[in-house]
Amino acid sequence: GLPLSQGTVLSSHGALPLPAPAVAELLKGIPVYQSPVKGELVTPTGAAFLATVSNGFGVMPPMKLDAVGYGAGERENEGLPNLLRVMVGEQLPPSPSLLKRGSEGELEVDSVVVIEANIDDMNPEVYGFVMDRLFDGGALDVSLMPVYMKKGRPGTLLQVICEAGMEQEMATIMLKETSTIGVRFYRADRLKLLRETIRVDTRFGEVRMKVARGPWGEKAQPEYDDCKRIATEAGVPILEVYAEAIKGFERSSHE
Repeated sequence: GLPLSQGTVLSSHGALPLPAPAVAELLKGIPVYQSPVKGELVTPTGAAFLATVSNGFGVMPPMKLDAVGYGAGERENEGLPNLLRVMVGEQLPPSPSLLKRGSEGELEVDSVVVIEANIDDMNPEVYGFVMDRLFDGGALDVSLMPVYMKKGRPGTLLQVICEAGMEQEMATIMLKETSTIGVRFYRADRLKLLRETIRVDTRFGEVRMKVARGPWGEKAQPEYDDCKRIATEAGVPILEVYAEAIKGFERSSHE
C-alpha cells in the first residue's frame, strides 16, 4: 500500500490537510495505510502516475533483480530517509522441484493470490451474497470456513483465491460488502493437473465434463450446471444424471 502522511500542505488556496484532496481522489481503489510521518509523502503527480501506469498493488513477488535505482529529495524526514527506491526484475517461476515429468508430460505450475478475513460480527445470510459478488468480480474460488476467534467467539474465515493483480478488486469487495475492517493476502504457488472441458452424449442429452489428466492417468467430473438443468427438465434425480454422464465419458474414452 501507499503511505498517507499527516499534517498540512500549503497551496494557492491556503493550508490543505494531508493527504491533499487531489491525492485522496486519485488513490480511490488503491491500497493505502496511515503513516506517522508529518509531511507530504505522496504528491498529486506521484499519485496520478501510480494510478495510471500500475496494473496491481501488493507484496513483491519472488524475482531476479536486474536493476535497483534511488531518487533522493532535499527534505529531512524524522526517522525516515527521503528516498524513493525502484527495483526492476524478472518474476521467478515456482521452484523446478515442483515439476513432475511423466509419460504424459509435466504438470502445470502457476501462482495465485490468497486473500483472507476473519469475521465474527456479521449476519450469516450476507455470506451468500458476498460469495456471488466475488465470483462475479473474477475470483477463482471462494471458501467459507468456521473458526473460533478471541474470547471463544465462533466466526467465519472468508478466503478468496484470485489471479495476481486482482488483489485490489477482491479486497475492495470484501471491505465494502462485509463487516471486516481489514484483509490479509499472500502469494501461493499451485501445482495443477492439465485440464480441459469435453462434451459427452447421454440418454438425457449432451453433458459437459471437466477432465484432468496427469502422468498417472485421468479423472473426470460432470459439469454441475448441465446436470442441474437436465435433472430439472427431465424430472429425474441429479445423481442419475451424474451417473449417466460418467458412463458416457467412459464410453467415449474407449472408442
